Amino acid sequence: MYSFHRQRGELSLTDLFYRPEIQNSFPAVNYMFTLSRLIPSATASVERLFSLMNSLCTPSRNKLLVGTLDSLLRLCMEADLSESDVENVIDIFKKKDRDIAL
Repeated sequence: MYSFHRQRGELSLTDLFYRPEIQNSFPAVNYMFTLSRLIPSATASVERLFSLMNSLCTPSRNKLLVGTLDSLLRLCMEADLSESDVENVIDIFKKKDRDIAL
């Protein structure tokens, strides 16, 4: 049987599930525990992303390709861009040649 107490205090669930004998004995439980630690505890980052997407996808820019929108979102999330910088990036994308038959 496993000892759930250490000399200096209680053993946390994280410490317990990272023991090799527990991981080998209960692989499914270990997998579920690992997945549960990946779930974000807050949705603020997702809400910021949707807010940014709504500011990029205006009625005048509703035909952005998925790749273009993804690139713009990554630029805006990772860099400190002002609104004028975003407009400049969009203008660069507008000037690119497209392989679309109209």
